Amino acid sequence: MSLATEVLDRLVLNHSTDVRMLNIILDITRNNIPELYHPYIQKIITINPNLEVFENLQFFNNHFSSSGNQIWADHKADVLLSIYEYIRVNLPNPLDYLEHRDFLTRRIAAFKESADWERKLIFRGYR
Repeated sequence: MSLATEVLDRLVLNHSTDVRMLNIILDITRNNIPELYHPYIQKIITINPNLEVFENLQFFNNHFSSSGNQIWADHKADVLLSIYEYIRVNLPNPLDYLEHRDFLTRRIAAFKESADWERKLIFRGYR
């Protein structure tokens, strides 16, 4: 595992402005080393606190599998909420990341609204 983290650390340092590479790093951690997913989000925004880069990161997989009991927008809101809480609790000076947290808050609200709308459609029999 230490070799993997060394490689990922080097990639984050060498490609801190390359959104495509950062998304690959997030994919690797999210899908293969989930215990490092939040810490690598922290590393990315600590090394490069640029909000524009943060806004272009892909925090969830492009596919979603469910038995029909979960709505994709609910899942996205939950993922973003976990990132929000991790940033709030674990970053050394959370006030430096207010814009990042605001961005996450707005996205969470939008996904929750979308999920509520989808629940209404399901209740009315349109889905």
